[in-house]
Amino acid sequence: MQFNRYSLFSILCLVCMAGFSSAQIDVNVETPENLIQNILVGQGVTVSNITSAGNAAQFGRFANGQTTNLGIASGVVMTTGDVNENVAGPNDQTGLTSSILPDEQDDPDLTTILTSFGVGGVNRNVCILEFDFIPNGDSLAFNFVFGSEEYDEYVCSNFFDAFGFFLSGPGINGPYTNNAVNLAVVPGTNLPIGINTVNNGTVGQFGTVCPAGGLANAQYYQANTENSLQMDGFTRLLTAQANVQCNQTYHIKLVIANGTDTGLDSWVFLQAESFASNIPDFQIANLLPDTSVIEGCTIGDLILTRQDDPRPATQE
Repeated sequence: MQFNRYSLFSILCLVCMAGFSSAQIDVNVETPENLIQNILVGQGVTVSNITSAGNAAQFGRFANGQTTNLGIASGVVMTTGDVNENVAGPNDQTGLTSSILPDEQDDPDLTTILTSFGVGGVNRNVCILEFDFIPNGDSLAFNFVFGSEEYDEYVCSNFFDAFGFFLSGPGINGPYTNNAVNLAVVPGTNLPIGINTVNNGTVGQFGTVCPAGGLANAQYYQANTENSLQMDGFTRLLTAQANVQCNQTYHIKLVIANGTDTGLDSWVFLQAESFASNIPDFQIANLLPDTSVIEGCTIGDLILTRQDDPRPATQE
């Protein structure tokens, strides 16, 4: 077979296109039960009573995230739109709004957040995953990224897509339903995360005034410069965390919604197997050979290791 330079060029283009296609983030709609039990939950946590609200197309699993600058390889995605339409790049729309979804609205905890920012309490296209869980350790943590089509034009405007991770249970005392606290806050603050609190540090062209501290968190924001995802901007990989009581039952509600209108999609990506509770690793050192017999007492070591926990150890 004889090739000229044009046919060789065409073959190379097809090869490149095939490679580009296989490297795209992969998203599929999944049931809430599968998303929680088989994707999100990691070590040290037992889950039950999984419920959801919203359109089925608002919940999905994703893979190949390492081919993007999302910071998460795989996990769960929740959106105010349709995961089949609005996750994968290129970012070819500055204000993507998915096809019409049921106008579920007004989650009370998101209403509280929106009202606190003075943008009105109406929230629409609500997407909720919630469940009970029992931690085996004394801490809970999971990793996430928030993204939105509202970046950067609507920073500090009245259009504020809201989301939250509302934890309730023993020892928890907060301002939300069932005395819950919101774990989706700017690190080191009580500010709920959104475009008005995590952004590039500049008021958008349709913005007015940001809340106190709203322009001080640019280190947690990144613009979509790699064009591998549809959203215009998103946070860096963040961690939601809380102190809990081991073997007690807790409840968590993961929710995202459009704030004040139904336009411009937003997303929350949750890292696979990151919803976890670390438990101590007990090791007992035997100082004698297995065949030895002693009379009286000897000294041994009891070693307690708390893995991946930055909190200082205490002795009582």
